[in-house]
Amino acid sequence: MGKNGYRECWKELTDISPHIFDLYFGGAIGSPSKGFYLNELINNKKVSFFNLDIERFKNSKGEYGSRGERQLLQFENTKINSEWISSEMKNALSRLKYPLHFIDFETYTGAIPYHKGMRPYEFIAFQWSCHTIQKPGDAPQHSEFINREYNFPNFRFAEQLMQAIGTTGTPVMWSSFENTILRTILEQMDVYNYQNDTLREWLTGITTDKKQNRTGRFVDMNELTLKYYFHPYMKGKTSIKKVLPAIWNNNPYLHAIPWFEQYVPADETTLNPYDTLAPIIGELEKEEVVKDGTGAMRAYNEIMFGSANNPERREQLIQLLLQYCELDTMAMVIIWK
Repeated sequence: MGKNGYRECWKELTDISPHIFDLYFGGAIGSPSKGFYLNELINNKKVSFFNLDIERFKNSKGEYGSRGERQLLQFENTKINSEWISSEMKNALSRLKYPLHFIDFETYTGAIPYHKGMRPYEFIAFQWSCHTIQKPGDAPQHSEFINREYNFPNFRFAEQLMQAIGTTGTPVMWSSFENTILRTILEQMDVYNYQNDTLREWLTGITTDKKQNRTGRFVDMNELTLKYYFHPYMKGKTSIKKVLPAIWNNNPYLHAIPWFEQYVPADETTLNPYDTLAPIIGELEKEEVVKDGTGAMRAYNEIMFGSANNPERREQLIQLLLQYCELDTMAMVIIWK
């Protein structure tokens, strides 16, 4: 086994937990001219999270800005190992209108264009997953799309999503990524001279574009998390893969909800739903599980160009991608619940 460079350099300082590196945007405290705060602590080998001075979370005006408030919230609740839920959370969730559509995209960006007429580094939207809850108490219904064809997929991608969720209810994303992708597809309609007035109207209605002073229908669960939720298990992160285990491990009532039972391991030793992604074995040389966006891009690249003459391998990779993306949107449902 190769050596760990971080461990070799930091030695026993790597064993300290929680660590100053866990602080939300901790590396941004200070300035190049006056020195960064974490560097001061590192030079003095004070790398415990509890060595942090909350006065340093304040901005140049001596106030806790939005970032400083989040840092203070993290520090105080980590110190007492406590989950925090804002009193405003209930009101924020009550503004979501049914049906609720929990949506996740997978895209590919490469230097070499995949299709005629594309520019270098122009993205391809090749997959979406959506879990829809029609009304309170309903089980989530799943729909999905993955590109299996060898032509430019973006408009088919958007049209299939439009058919799945329509114009009613609240589409929910994690971060602004999905909004950015659909807004760019709207712009691509002009670039590619793609004619579909219904699609154009739908894309305009669902997306937010600050330059055009347009507010769309999407709601960002990452933003809701930043405003209304924290657990020490998340450390300084609000990515879905950090928030999900924190909520799943500390709210065991979720495990008994029929929607989520498939993610409860029999031995109860692993409670991260992403660890339940079952690898598809067969002709694959080793077990493979797509568990992140980079892995999804690699798998899609192979589907398009690496396994064209191996239909079985191609179908295995497609199933892996469908499995991964479906879990991302179910993760959103778990966190929302």
